[in-house]
Amino acid sequence: MRILYLFFAFFLLSVSGFADPASFSDSLPKVHIKVGIYANPPKIFIDQNGKAAGFFVDLLNEIARLENWQIEYVNQPWPLLLQNLKDGKIDLLPDVGHTESRANTYDLNKITVVSDWFQIFSNPKIEIKSLLDLDGYRIAILAGSIQLDYLNNLVKNLDQKLTIVEKDDYETIFNTVAGGEADILVSNRFAGKILGPRYGVKETSLIFNPTSLHFACTKGKKRFILERIDKHLEIWKKDPDSFYYRSLSANLDGVAQSKFIPVWLKNLIVSMLAVIGFSFVTIALFRSQLNKRTSELQQSNVRLEKALNDLQKAYEKAVTQERLNQLGQMVSGISHDFNNILMPINGLTDLMLSDEAILDDKKTVKYYLNTILAASHDGGELVKSMKEFYRINEKKLEKDPVDLNELIQNVITLTSPKWKEQPKKAGISIDIDFNPGKISSIDASRFQIREMIVNLLFNAVDAMPEGGKITIKTSESNDLVNLSIEDTGIGMSPETLTNCFRPFYTTKGEKGTGMGLSMVKEICESHQTRLKINSEPHKGTKFSFAFPKTQ
Repeated sequence: MRILYLFFAFFLLSVSGFADPASFSDSLPKVHIKVGIYANPPKIFIDQNGKAAGFFVDLLNEIARLENWQIEYVNQPWPLLLQNLKDGKIDLLPDVGHTESRANTYDLNKITVVSDWFQIFSNPKIEIKSLLDLDGYRIAILAGSIQLDYLNNLVKNLDQKLTIVEKDDYETIFNTVAGGEADILVSNRFAGKILGPRYGVKETSLIFNPTSLHFACTKGKKRFILERIDKHLEIWKKDPDSFYYRSLSANLDGVAQSKFIPVWLKNLIVSMLAVIGFSFVTIALFRSQLNKRTSELQQSNVRLEKALNDLQKAYEKAVTQERLNQLGQMVSGISHDFNNILMPINGLTDLMLSDEAILDDKKTVKYYLNTILAASHDGGELVKSMKEFYRINEKKLEKDPVDLNELIQNVITLTSPKWKEQPKKAGISIDIDFNPGKISSIDASRFQIREMIVNLLFNAVDAMPEGGKITIKTSESNDLVNLSIEDTGIGMSPETLTNCFRPFYTTKGEKGTGMGLSMVKEICESHQTRLKINSEPHKGTKFSFAFPKTQ
């Protein structure tokens, strides 16, 4: 009977609340716990009386009362607190943001104490609208904080230049911007609401990196402290009138979410902030990459323009060299023509000077002088033709009605040293068969068309090292004036035929510039002239042109 009575009495006591930790805390053994603390109001700080205060401190003091713990608060800079917790010199550290790295370094309680995120604050004179606007500024931030790691990665990804000023607590961080040592700062949302107005620092719309805050212990030591904290948080968070929500309202009123906001809504808000933050960073990274790519493209354009200018200069130089080559080949035979011109001039002059009796015969002297004058005119015409060939000016490039047959005949005469005299001295024979048809004039630059025909004749001669025949024909059909130049030379291979119009391509080695046929193609394009080429190895080459006739 006595046993039943005692059991019944124990049951009544249990129902009345004896099982609540608070009902038997006095019977628990005292546990001494060293807790790190620093200036991060309103979550945790030292009040005017030199005592630990804030939301985390209120929760911990109440849990300590229920658990019969003896708390010793140690006020130190945040980086030192992290190191001392890692080394086991303190037992517990509140207000620790969750990261994978910290979860591997410390033991964290499982239930989130409160959610947080970070925000950019600035000197009132500075306008910050996006993360890209941070470039070039001095930014104050908590040493050893997760936002420091986040910012370092962000700056690296955005390729920005920031001067980072690390401080040990948030009071000092805000004072740094207020005193002009830094331009902007990163703060958690709670400290920002309290310290921003106090120090005259302006909050911006830039928020990022939502996180959950926890209590942390030295890895592998005193895990029971975190388990008891989680037990109380689990009970408190289910009751809207619990000590947790009363402390939340008292310490973080106007900053934290109301205790009446449903849990699902809190999670939704945090998720939305995370998505917004991720999107904002993604956009900022995209803009940064776009700016970087734009800068690279601009630099590439500068290099490309320089390369094009260099190529244009090389092209112009090669064209000039090609013209000089043609001129040189003609000049080498001009001496023969000049000797023929000078022969009657020199001979008749010597004859008159050596025989004074001739001077008395006016009829003979007049005949000699007319012969000399005719020879000098021939020399002048020869010089004039040479000058017209190599001297270029804008007027030469203007298009006028041109008699193509007359122009071809002029070129044949002008280039005779190349296709007739020089091969003859080498013991070979090259003939030109010109069949002029009845054609209309063409609108063309006389200089350019002459240059084109000279080039083709020279190529034909070079393609017939053992001699041969060049056939030139003109005709007219519909609105076109046709020209064909055909040789019986060595012809072109398929590869040469494919590349022959490409600038600087040559099969003549050091003797060629590779610009001849490129110039021919360019002249045809500027005259809206159709160009066709047929060539086979050992069967010769034929160029066909169709010029629009003068309207």
